[in-house]
Amino acid sequence: MSAPTPRALLLTTCLALACGDDSGGSASATMGGTTSTPPPTTGGEVPTGSSGMSQGTGSESDAAATTDEVAPTTSASATTTTSGGIKLDVGTVSDFGVGDCDCNTAAEFGYIWVANSPESTVSKIDTGTVQEVGRYLTRADAAGNPSRTSVSISGRAVAVANRHQGLVKIWANPEDCDPNNNGAPGLQTSSGAGDVLAWGEDDCVAWYTDFPGFTTQRPVAWAPGTFNEFTCRWENERLWTAGCGGGFAPGFGDGDPDVALVDGDTGEILQTLTLTGYGCNGFGPYGGAVDSTGNLWLTLNNGNLAFVDIETFAYVIHPKPANVQSYGMTVDSKDRVWVTSYSADNGVARYDPVTMTWDIITEIKQYSQSGIAQGADGRIWVAGSFANMGNLNGVAGIDPETLAVTTYLATTSNGKGVSVDGKGFIWRAGGNTASRVDPDDGTETNYSGLNAAYTYSDMTGFGVANVAGCQPAG
Repeated sequence: MSAPTPRALLLTTCLALACGDDSGGSASATMGGTTSTPPPTTGGEVPTGSSGMSQGTGSESDAAATTDEVAPTTSASATTTTSGGIKLDVGTVSDFGVGDCDCNTAAEFGYIWVANSPESTVSKIDTGTVQEVGRYLTRADAAGNPSRTSVSISGRAVAVANRHQGLVKIWANPEDCDPNNNGAPGLQTSSGAGDVLAWGEDDCVAWYTDFPGFTTQRPVAWAPGTFNEFTCRWENERLWTAGCGGGFAPGFGDGDPDVALVDGDTGEILQTLTLTGYGCNGFGPYGGAVDSTGNLWLTLNNGNLAFVDIETFAYVIHPKPANVQSYGMTVDSKDRVWVTSYSADNGVARYDPVTMTWDIITEIKQYSQSGIAQGADGRIWVAGSFANMGNLNGVAGIDPETLAVTTYLATTSNGKGVSVDGKGFIWRAGGNTASRVDPDDGTETNYSGLNAAYTYSDMTGFGVANVAGCQPAG
């Protein structure tokens, strides 16, 4: 790890002194495994148009993409750390020193990866042409019900988490694929939506890791890795995932969740940790994102935040304000955590781990639930149907410092997924449509060959590059 910045030192000091507590929904995280008292948490509110949990399949949406996940009623967890203590290098923005090498050497590949949940596939869409150029199974039995996708900072691979458990890595660049992977000579790989190869036949599927103890598994997030300036390559790329067992049906869990750190090259599970006191809340950990040094942030559907240190595996649980009903999440370039909220009175909230305080945006009311991402120009983007704009269906841009909502742009897609590509275009994906939107003038290009898509996460790799201080060139 690189040396802590003043921001990291401030955070460590704050934790040691339990400072930053106030009555506005702040969290007081203390050292040494002690417990703080969080604010009460309300039960899950059913957004307009939602029919609640799907008891049969455990998916956020059925084949018609009409059902939203709503968390069971829960109480906030107490703040907890492991007994070994915790060191938080939050805010340590990497200095890559790459000379003439581009930070993201594979940025020119320019793909967004969208999960087609009911058919257990993931679509690879060229962000330049807005055409699908590959579709891959995510589990052998085609019953994985995938949702979250995460692209590595190199842009070379995607990892897809199956809500019914299991993690798969797929290469983006055919040159990285193993032409002997399936035992037949030459490279066999998908060319698009109508060309899904049988399990084990696609040479670009790098590995699959089973998590037999899980009955639900949603978050997946690549850590930045290390840039080798001599080879112009990213190395030691690891990724996070989390889930729970004991569910009454696939897609649900009980008890406390487990977090796993996975070797990005081999799929080997390097280390696991049980987040004691961070109950599964039915769906298990809901969203995951990394900060600038690869530490993991998790959120529950209408639940608290959890932080896991990538080096020590120590963790802290940060209570949320009672009126924030959390859903999607991201981490911005200053290592602040953002969540969307489907509360009746607020739609977005920002958590600062240095001051341990929350700021809440009330102009947007997220009744429909949404993903969230930071754009190339710093704006924070969320999706929804915005009542204050005449029920405009689209995306809204938020100034990350003033919290003012600066931009509303219409989209054809009404999906939950929001992401940003290497050229700074905003993407919204869901149902059968992925929409690419120019944040400057609102012009839109669509691809409509998806199948009940349900994805919101770092679908392009821009998110991890952004927090690491290395925005891709596109």
